Amino acid sequence: MDLSINPNEQYNPKNTIAREIYAWQYTSSGQVPGIIGNVDINILYNVSSSNTNSDIPNTNSSTSSSFTETSITLLGKITTTSSNLTIRSQPNTTSSSLGYYTKASIVQLTAKTSNGWYRTDRGYISGSYVSTVTGQVYNCGGLNFRTSPDPGATVIKTMKPADEMMLLKEENGWYNAKLNDGTIGWVSKKYIRIL
Repeated sequence: MDLSINPNEQYNPKNTIAREIYAWQYTSSGQVPGIIGNVDINILYNVSSSNTNSDIPNTNSSTSSSFTETSITLLGKITTTSSNLTIRSQPNTTSSSLGYYTKASIVQLTAKTSNGWYRTDRGYISGSYVSTVTGQVYNCGGLNFRTSPDPGATVIKTMKPADEMMLLKEENGWYNAKLNDGTIGWVSKKYIRIL
């Protein structure tokens, strides 16, 4: 099918299974500015108040509406002006609270919604209070930027002290990072300081 902002409804699985669905990943080859490679693009639908599956949050409210959700891998820094940022069950301010992140926390962002919210492993947070995380090389004469999180992996390039990069995720003492030229690789976490 052709990729578009509005997916072709003839491929919607609810048409073939003859019942409502909670979500539809309508493509795995979406393109998002600033992300290299394909991303999943999804639509999440309202859930009926009669739903008894506790794994799927009830979003049946007058302010809920369908939205698209694009999978991402990105670290975010909480920039709220208050001490905490509320985590919500859905990407709106009227859905139930699931807890909070404290100001300046670094969190893994797994998706971005069409209405400007981010999904984390704990729920949704407003994109108005999140910034991308920049890391800077420090405490070394040079830092190898590698193809995988392994000290024996191929070196893509050697970073200089004070070089900066966007941090995508943390894994076992390594950061997956993106350089200004779009190159993606891995660096040892112990030589990166968060700006």
